[in-house]
Amino acid sequence: MVASWTDANQNTVQYGMDSQGQLLGVVDALGHQTSFSYDSAHNLLSTTTPSGSVWQQQYDNRGNMLVSQDPLGQSTQLAYGVFDLPVSVTDPLGNKTLFSLDSSTGNVLQVTDANNNVSRFSYNGDGSVASATDPAGRTTQFGYDQWGHLTSRTDPLGNVTRYSYSVDSLLQQRVDALGYVTQYSYDGWGRLVSVSYPTSGAPGISYSWDAEGQLIQSSDSTGVRSYTYDVLGRKVKAVDPRGTTQASYDAVGNLLSQTDVTGRVLTNSYDAAYRLTSVVDGSDNAQVSLSYTADGQVSSVMYPNGVEVQYSYDAAGRVTSVQHVLVSSGTVLVGYSASYDAAGRLVQVVEQPSGDVTVYQYDAVGNLLKEQRSGSRSYSGSYTYDPSNLRLSAQVVVNGVPVHMGSYSYDGGGRLVQVVDSATNTTEVYSWNATGTLASAPGPGYTRGLMWNEEGQLVGIAHNGVLAYQYGYGADGNRRWRKDLANNVWVWYPCGVACSAGELVEEVSDLSGGVWSVQARYLRVGGGCSSQLVRRNGEYHHRDVLGNYGVITDGSGNVLSSNLYDRFGVSMYTSGSAQSPYRPAAGMLDEEGLLYQKRQRIEFMPNRNLVLAAGDPCANYCKVLGWLLGGYNTCMAICEAVEGILNILHPPRQNPPTAGGGNSSIPQPPTNCPHGTIPIAINCAKGSISTCVPQNFYQTCLPGCDADGTPDLCKTHLAPPPPSKSS
Repeated sequence: MVASWTDANQNTVQYGMDSQGQLLGVVDALGHQTSFSYDSAHNLLSTTTPSGSVWQQQYDNRGNMLVSQDPLGQSTQLAYGVFDLPVSVTDPLGNKTLFSLDSSTGNVLQVTDANNNVSRFSYNGDGSVASATDPAGRTTQFGYDQWGHLTSRTDPLGNVTRYSYSVDSLLQQRVDALGYVTQYSYDGWGRLVSVSYPTSGAPGISYSWDAEGQLIQSSDSTGVRSYTYDVLGRKVKAVDPRGTTQASYDAVGNLLSQTDVTGRVLTNSYDAAYRLTSVVDGSDNAQVSLSYTADGQVSSVMYPNGVEVQYSYDAAGRVTSVQHVLVSSGTVLVGYSASYDAAGRLVQVVEQPSGDVTVYQYDAVGNLLKEQRSGSRSYSGSYTYDPSNLRLSAQVVVNGVPVHMGSYSYDGGGRLVQVVDSATNTTEVYSWNATGTLASAPGPGYTRGLMWNEEGQLVGIAHNGVLAYQYGYGADGNRRWRKDLANNVWVWYPCGVACSAGELVEEVSDLSGGVWSVQARYLRVGGGCSSQLVRRNGEYHHRDVLGNYGVITDGSGNVLSSNLYDRFGVSMYTSGSAQSPYRPAAGMLDEEGLLYQKRQRIEFMPNRNLVLAAGDPCANYCKVLGWLLGGYNTCMAICEAVEGILNILHPPRQNPPTAGGGNSSIPQPPTNCPHGTIPIAINCAKGSISTCVPQNFYQTCLPGCDADGTPDLCKTHLAPPPPSKSS
């Protein structure tokens, strides 16, 4: 049986199905075919991509996946116990993670990682997680009400965060460990209409919705924003305190154009498979062009200055080569070749034309043990960790000179409190608030005092007690402005209609805000976390294989700067004046030398090579169990969205009865997704997911339940939404 689906742009996708409705193959609008095979029990046995790469699975007679093999023949093996739950996972290198289960309930009691470090969990009689203890013995405790809602979280130091809910199971109040209260109000449809901060008296946030459930206005400390939608519910206009942005779409929902607050128009083009093929900056008609492999991976990006970035991949879809070539002469400005171990970890990068080689070594759970670069710009880094994967020591040598010989100490909550550096004969001291936010940290010649709001957002930095910087955030959680008080500078980051495109414009004024001018315009391709910076003003930024912008060129393709970063995004060498503030692996480098992510706390202190989030419970959980939720990155997104590991291990039980007498034990989609995302809920035999996904999610993914009964956000990779069956 053959089914087809034709979109509004007259692009047709064909589906082949067997008599039982199983999907056998998909041919996209460009003629690329993906095929599937099944066993007699309807388990997916293989997936063959358009390039011929084959992914294979094996199952037991109960439908549990025993082996998952990639196109290179590397296999991950699983074994199962009671209730068909996994009791071990063995990666292609033989590293094994063990799960100890309660024989009567199937609850995970203990997880032993490949380094033999043990995490333990205890449960209440109803199956809710009562406590989680990391391998270092740090215990976090959880409390619930009779309906299974999280009501308290007590960290290993005894600091308590409390939550209370309405009869409709909506979060009404959060009281943090410092006693600061956050209150939430909703309309009759359960939509969030206000967030207030009565303890601090800080300005609150309000939301207004139309009859279709679309957010039409938000108000916060940075001002009022209003939004307009077309008849299909797509955001076409946003009015911001710094101006108006607009967007247009094609018939299938692809973003065709975006006009930023300066009037600049960015125009996008797509192929029949909805892949972005070009972006044109209307201010000077500069065009970025993209091409793809048969499997849908970017094969090249042509920059407006005549530099083409060329990508190669192995059969498993991993980048093996990145070449930045000046097309007019064929000169390779810089290139990188990458090699991986059987577990898919990067083990070697060879740079061209220098020939410099960087090698990486890991422990059994994936912690980086050693990084060493040989050649003209040599450096090495060696690291040790405690059982919870917190770094205990780091030895960094650059060009033969020790620059950091650090020993790290932590408090009972796993938070960094001291770094003793024998290379510089210095001791750095860090202090923390009861809420887990960083209170003070050393700066170059001064002590930083950091100030936070109830949402965990950095709102101020003081130097030796004198306020130096202030920050403002929008209702969506994104940073909107910063003030440099010492230099009388105020910078705004107006966000376009499609906020996932990243920063489009920076505007600057003095602190009075009287006269504004454009400080920077950005040209990007893609959206969300994968958005790639192409141009900032007249400078073109080129990524290395780790995602850092190592080389910067001018409008003619001449190299302005060649910068080298280590695996953590820390600068090892710089040459030239042009620098990129972006470290894709960690965030954006701000004026204080701190890396931040838009929606997260400060995570990285580049002068100390230290990831402060190494002890984060979500990170530790997802390193071990991330495969259950579609991989580490997906696991982290879900974990952070649902208050951590407890809601993954044990989702809330039946909600209290509503006025209508029903309950919502089946997960419901979120009602307050950030701009640029849509809600989704998946309910499977062994878990559920309720989260927000990009607006174009259904153009590439179909969610569903995997063979082991766990939810999978992207169970099937397709171009358009599923068709109606027709013969």
